[in-house]
Amino acid sequence: MVLLAVVALVTCALGIWQVQRGRGKQHDMQLFEQAMKEPPIPWQTAMEQLDVSEKPIAYRKTIACGAFDGTHQFLLEGRGKDTGEPQYEVWTPLRLASGYLIVSRGLVQHDRQVELDVSTAPRCVQGLLRPWPAGGVRLGPGIMDEEPWPKVAVAPNPEEIGRALGQPIIQALFLLAPEEPDGFARHWRMDGFGPSRHFGYALTWFLMAACALAAAAWLVMCERS
Repeated sequence: MVLLAVVALVTCALGIWQVQRGRGKQHDMQLFEQAMKEPPIPWQTAMEQLDVSEKPIAYRKTIACGAFDGTHQFLLEGRGKDTGEPQYEVWTPLRLASGYLIVSRGLVQHDRQVELDVSTAPRCVQGLLRPWPAGGVRLGPGIMDEEPWPKVAVAPNPEEIGRALGQPIIQALFLLAPEEPDGFARHWRMDGFGPSRHFGYALTWFLMAACALAAAAWLVMCERS
């Protein structure tokens, strides 16, 4: 009886947690879609929003001015799963007056010999400034340090990227706009699956809680009879 009550409480709590995650994903998707439709805001305004407290920046279209560092690039593993073909996501540092900004230039074929050259001339580029991607499951370090440049990376955090570059970076990721040159395949969308899967998980947990409560009620009835 006690065990069934514990199971019901735990599964109900897990269901509530999944509902909260689903609502959070809905909110993030709304911010993402809204930002994609809005005109870019000044870079200084975006940085002021990033500096407010220590919360991650919301999705904002903006324009960053600097020069690409084409000699120190990263190839992110685990991309292109929706196409059925493994791909790399190319992250290229952009030197700004305020520090390094990591720019995602899009997806390329899963080949470390792929051509990644980019002009290092000063320029202004438009894109979507977004929170740093949540870390995924990995079995080792975020960056394969033994690799020559470009370095292969798996769900790296900003500190790991900063150490590899030898200096801190702006803790937000910049998605290069599809119309900008020197990019690759870019069809930006939210990370991971949508909120519906979280709500589906929540329903499963609530059903398990209901089954545990039903079993407990049946046991009580049996004892009384």
